[in-house]
Amino acid sequence: MMRFQYKRCFPNFDYELPEIKGFVDDSWRHDSCPSLLMHVKNGHIKLFCDYANKNRRAFSNDRFIASYNSNDDMNVDIFYHSEDLFVIREAIETYLDNNDLAPDLEIVKTINHNDKPVLAYIINHEAIFNPYFSSCGRFDAVPWDDYGITEQQAQRLAQANKIFGYDDSL
Repeated sequence: MMRFQYKRCFPNFDYELPEIKGFVDDSWRHDSCPSLLMHVKNGHIKLFCDYANKNRRAFSNDRFIASYNSNDDMNVDIFYHSEDLFVIREAIETYLDNNDLAPDLEIVKTINHNDKPVLAYIINHEAIFNPYFSSCGRFDAVPWDDYGITEQQAQRLAQANKIFGYDDSL
């Protein structure tokens, strides 16, 4: 659930801040634009969302700027910027996977909809044993968009299910 902190800090902001799984509104009134924050291993990803009106932008020609801040030092790695939200979301997922930064998800043993044993991630109090389908198993899902699970995490879960002989559940 997104808080609307950015509306207090930037009352004249010119669009609705995007909602992205795993991110929370981290806007601060002394920044030049609103931002979203995701806690990851050893640090956090910060996504600055600059104004739609290019004349009001502080950073660059691109509306979205993604950075990684490590807990170990004060270095900031600006790893991607884009005008396109879809592109920036893909860049964040790729960055998390390539740098093994995605938050750790515990794999638990549970049962699927056919009462067969499976391994799953527990996300928002639901067992997700196949992140390519909805939790009810009836609809297609996109792991990152629907659960905040990176492609690497989705593949790790599929591999674990195969190792333990549960691959028919996927």
